[in-house]
Amino acid sequence: VLIHDGQLVGRVAKLPVQISRQPQETPHRALENFYRRLLAEANDSLYQDGHWQLFDVLPAYDDSINTHNNLLAYGWDDGSEYRLVVVNLTPVWSQATIRLDNWRKLNRRYWRLFDVLNGNCAYRSGSRVLADGLYIECEPFQSLIYRLERVKKTRAADYVRRVNGFQV
Repeated sequence: VLIHDGQLVGRVAKLPVQISRQPQETPHRALENFYRRLLAEANDSLYQDGHWQLFDVLPAYDDSINTHNNLLAYGWDDGSEYRLVVVNLTPVWSQATIRLDNWRKLNRRYWRLFDVLNGNCAYRSGSRVLADGLYIECEPFQSLIYRLERVKKTRAADYVRRVNGFQV
């Protein structure tokens, strides 16, 4: 990983290394926290030792607009650990269904999808994800990194009961 001096704290002035001074800039703490989460995730051995693959990104619904073309989805797995990365490459809010057909071991299990960049999580049935695909919404230029963690069905079912309208 190559990080520019001051990148973690949001420095704007990019000075040559030969200059031993720089202007005072207010650190950007939210950006620093983001980079720390990203770098901690990138340090996981799955990204070096796991199997990488590109996923098909399809329209979210039959009559939806074609914003699925704005998204890129890929992932790593080692048969027991899974990471899904989704990136919106445009300034347009986008939605899609991502086909995770090659991750057959998701079947008949329940999964917690934890977004390591913002801490959000959702619960999904692996059987349903394999049958229907995974629905995704992305804000402009947003990135998602989902860590898929296996959970017991009762935990996922409890979550479903607490969240109105959510189905696993």
